Amino acid sequence: MAFLVVLLVLFFTKPGFSQKTDSNNTNVIAMRCGRNELVNQPNFIKNRNSTFRDLRAQLLDQRVLYARAQALSSGDSVFAAVQCRNYLSTDQCVACFDESVSELLICNSGNGGFVSFDNCYVRYEDYSGFYNDPYVMADADQTPTLVCGNQSASQPTVFNQVIDAFISDITKATPKTSNFYVACKSQVKTKQCT
Repeated sequence: MAFLVVLLVLFFTKPGFSQKTDSNNTNVIAMRCGRNELVNQPNFIKNRNSTFRDLRAQLLDQRVLYARAQALSSGDSVFAAVQCRNYLSTDQCVACFDESVSELLICNSGNGGFVSFDNCYVRYEDYSGFYNDPYVMADADQTPTLVCGNQSASQPTVFNQVIDAFISDITKATPKTSNFYVACKSQVKTKQCT
């Protein structure tokens, strides 16, 4: 009888699949493609692919988690960077980079692209300004597509105070850990006005 019950339960349940344990690269946090027109699209794509090869080689050969590359031939310059989380192995970093590049291949008509996964980000542009400031954008009216949405805080002053305290807590805790990371949780308490 128990066998029949187990068989019926298995028959009426849907199969499930677990997530891969060797990689957490598949969660896109933000992505955008540049919208400025190119002088010579085939040459820009060639330079972009050259920087991607260079970045991948740096990750593998130098066993680093951050790399920059540039290709400046024929007037269609491409500057690119990749950064992986410091807890990744080289192989995990390269896997995340490869996944990022496959996502960025849709960005064929504009002057750059950016994708951020849980464990890494890759960015390429036709200017080098983002090397020192990752938030600089040549397409001033464009913002990345954020998975979390674009919602405003109902109480921005309270929210900003909580964020400031949160950042302060993380700043104080980080040097005290040997794992190079900390996690904090904070809740914004709402005020009721009548």
